[in-house]
Amino acid sequence: MVGGGLEYRMENDFSIRVEYQYTDELGDDTIGYADHHLTSVGFVWGF
Repeated sequence: MVGGGLEYRMENDFSIRVEYQYTDELGDDTIGYADHHLTSVGFVWGF
């Protein structure tokens, strides 16, 4: 698994983040293999 992301602080207690994850060869010989890609956007509120 490899991943990375960025976070941008908009105010003292609020930020937005973008993340990406890549997983190589999920599965097995019976069902086959697939690569997994995940991209997410998140809003962070600190209190």
